[in-house]
Amino acid sequence: MTKKLLFILSVLILISCGKSKEELELEKAKIDLEKTKLELLKEKKEHENNEKKNELNKIHEQKLQVGLNKRRQKLNEYLDNAKNELKKAKEHLNSVNSFKLGRLKSTKEKQVFEASKKIYDIEKSIDGLENALSELELRQTFAFQDNPKSLIEYLFKSFKNKDFKNIKFLVDPYAENSNKVEYIYLLKYFPGTEQDKFLNEVSNCRVMGAPIIDNDKAAIEFAYGESSNKLAKMTFIKRMDKWYIFGNE
Repeated sequence: MTKKLLFILSVLILISCGKSKEELELEKAKIDLEKTKLELLKEKKEHENNEKKNELNKIHEQKLQVGLNKRRQKLNEYLDNAKNELKKAKEHLNSVNSFKLGRLKSTKEKQVFEASKKIYDIEKSIDGLENALSELELRQTFAFQDNPKSLIEYLFKSFKNKDFKNIKFLVDPYAENSNKVEYIYLLKYFPGTEQDKFLNEVSNCRVMGAPIIDNDKAAIEFAYGESSNKLAKMTFIKRMDKWYIFGNE
């Protein structure tokens, strides 16, 4: 009798301490519901982030198109001006070649040479502008654009090596940059004499300190000139996580 009583008590204790099948199923259902809620919340956030990202990409593409149109308009203006200058230069050459009483032969030869050289330079500029227009829609980004300091260091290295092939990709693609920076954009397409003239002005460039960053804008002080004794600032802007040349002060 005692053993039977102990067995019954043990069973009662186990039943009272454990959970019923219904309780366990209810707990599992609650856990599954919480998991479902978390998954739905995660999916909602991912959807919102994707929508936001898609919207930013859409705005970016629209601004890129606006930038292309602005730059195309500027290039066409430069091209029209160059063609007008070429017309004037050819008229001047014709005038120089015409007979002028009392002019020395050496004087005429010098004038013809100078007029012909000017025509050659203008024609080279026209070729460059036409090439710039044909390559206008090309895009490329680089790892060194991840921060403004590495960007300016690459730029100065390009100046030093007379390597202008990638500089056009480093200027603000929205074309909101200053006119001075637009000149940098066109370096690749300028005649060699024009490139050399520019390089003489920016010789011995070196960074003077860390960039001062304010949200999507940055400024870096640099020295330039024969003795690196002149100071200036270059400003940069971030477009879709990449830095671009924006202005020069």
